[in-house]
Order: sequence, then structure tokens, then C-alpha cells
Amino acid sequence: MSSNLATTRAERDAAEAALERVRALHVPLNEKLWPSACIEGDCDHWTDDTNSCEEHCPPSMEQVCAHCYEMGTHPDDGYETYFDHSIKWPCPTRRALDGAQ
Repeated sequence: MSSNLATTRAERDAAEAALERVRALHVPLNEKLWPSACIEGDCDHWTDDTNSCEEHCPPSMEQVCAHCYEMGTHPDDGYETYFDHSIKWPCPTRRALDGAQ
């Protein structure tokens, strides 16, 4: 086997392993979330000024990307974590990997 062929196979195997590691991070997760309108206080559920959507607004179970959701729950990271398309399953990363639109 030529050195070039061995190198090409090793590079291919490394790339495939890297893709699988990314796929393993971006998996579906069911999570209890509140709509953005409720989080922002723009819904009809608010009854006082407690600023707590958990007390007034009904959450729903949503399927999100586990990794994107995890990243979005940290402060000051620029991600929106409530019904944002960037965390809904399948996320943009997983769609790109799987060739989905």
C-alpha cells in the first residue's frame, strides 16, 4: 500500500471520527420551556409584577438540541434559550452534518 493511500485513509478516518464526536454532542433532548413572549412579559398570563414566568405562564415540552441548549443556558453567551430556532431540534449544526435543510 502506498504511503499516499495510507495517509488519505488515515485523514478520512480522522475526519469521520471528528464528525461523530460532533454528532454525539448535538442530540435531541426534551426540555420544559416557556415561550419568548412569556419570558419577556408580553403574554396574557401575567397577573402581577413578580416577573416570574414559572408562576404565571404554562410551559410546554419542546425537543431541543442538548448541546445548543446547554450552551444557551449560560449567561452572556448570546444564545436565546426559549423557543429559538437555534436550539430547536434539529439544530443548524446537526442539519448541516446530516444534509437536511
